[in-house]
Amino acid sequence: MMTIDAQHALAFECIEHARDFRHLDVFVEPTRPQQSAAKESVWRASNGVYVVESEMMERLTAMADTRDQRVLLQLWREMRKTGLADRLIDAGIEAGDTIRFGKVEIEWF
Repeated sequence: MMTIDAQHALAFECIEHARDFRHLDVFVEPTRPQQSAAKESVWRASNGVYVVESEMMERLTAMADTRDQRVLLQLWREMRKTGLADRLIDAGIEAGDTIRFGKVEIEWF
């Protein structure tokens, strides 16, 4: 079994060898995967819960232990980084309000 470092080294070696075929029409320059351009939407449901539709945040919260304050802090940092926290604030969220990401609900602090 190859280590991660060995896999990365092999991948970079393959890319370097592939550059020799750049003149061929079939060569595609390797690129880093792009972030999804999917829109995030935020609204307040009739029961007072703020519903967030965001593929990325739904994936993150589905895998996270939302009982752990450190994890909640990481989620909050991600929301700040992506601008989602600002959209929630603009929508009127306050401390103690509930946010729903897919099937997961957390409390805004």
